[in-house]
Amino acid sequence: MSLIEDQNRAHNLQAIEDRKVAAAEHYAEMAQKLMTEESYKDPRLQAFKQRRRDQALQLRWWKPNGAMPKKRTF
Repeated sequence: MSLIEDQNRAHNLQAIEDRKVAAAEHYAEMAQKLMTEESYKDPRLQAFKQRRRDQALQLRWWKPNGAMPKKRTF
């Protein structure tokens, strides 16, 4: 084979390898992004956030007058 054909073959093999590496990095990045997006839609997380929201909005007995409850004395 000629020198040019050998150079083209080596260049093509290097390009194929570079594309494989780029594709693997892209797939890893997309998998990480998908896991992050899915974690916000996790039903357990949504239920936890709703419970916290409900707890924060409930009326506590010491809030209306603004005073904290008295300390217990023994």
